[in-house]
Amino acid sequence: NVDYNDPTSTTNCPDPMVDLILLQGQASGSGFAVGVHEICYEGQNNCGNRDTCCFTITVLDPPPPCDIKTIGCMKFELLDIRLDSINQPRFRIRTTNFCDTEMDYVANELPPGIIAVTPLEGSIYTAPNTGNTYRVRNPNASPFYSLRYRSISPGLKNGESDIFEHRLTQQSFPNNYIHMYAKLKNGQSFEAYLNTFYCPVQPWEGNKPAEGADREALGTSLMQPALSLRPNPSTGLVLVDMQAWLGQDVQLRLINAQGQEVMDQQYRDVNEWLELNLDQRFADGLYFLVVQPASGVRATATFVLKR
Repeated sequence: NVDYNDPTSTTNCPDPMVDLILLQGQASGSGFAVGVHEICYEGQNNCGNRDTCCFTITVLDPPPPCDIKTIGCMKFELLDIRLDSINQPRFRIRTTNFCDTEMDYVANELPPGIIAVTPLEGSIYTAPNTGNTYRVRNPNASPFYSLRYRSISPGLKNGESDIFEHRLTQQSFPNNYIHMYAKLKNGQSFEAYLNTFYCPVQPWEGNKPAEGADREALGTSLMQPALSLRPNPSTGLVLVDMQAWLGQDVQLRLINAQGQEVMDQQYRDVNEWLELNLDQRFADGLYFLVVQPASGVRATATFVLKR
């Protein structure tokens, strides 16, 4: 549906009342098809004077999702990434369940150690497209560090979908993907990875950019340096490419798949390559490496430790 403001009018008639009549087009709040629509109104005062005004409303197709992953009878779509007025990124992810069993919950990966700004822990999330309700766990530890939405309303099934929105703190942009997980009420589960690197970061609709800032400038404010590791998987020795921070002081944090910090080290005047030797104290599994320079944007990468 499209909402628009009624035309404004002025009159020098002693009676200031002006009646507005819709002559052409649809009323505000109506469903408009994609395309250009002309709307015309007539204004009439009590002195017998009349005048008309016309304007156009253009309805565009919604942009395609940034990434789509279909696993079995479950589909995940990253719709967009937008910034709010203080540059906090908001993610919109649509989950569709084509199975005939209801969905119990869906989990969206969070960056290591980060708690989402919204929705709040323990709150009730209402899907904007359907009004379905979900109880929020923020953060959630299992099956990985994430934000979980558990169905309160009847769960999605038979092609039903909901949009799940969450907002992160400034500069807490995820790695090149978001790990997704959905579980049905019969115990069946589905996992997928939504790529973020094809998704341009845009200003949030309805918020004006800061004076002098354009869309491109706002979009690049969350760009992070590339962080590459090798080998991956690793048997214990991990080589970290530090070219982006050559000669700088950095903090390296290692976080396991349960969201627990297992290493926190400071390095001064780093060289091109940094060696991490992970001994038997580090269990096999997925790890997040976070590089935080003394000044600048953090970068993250994941690797698998498998001996």
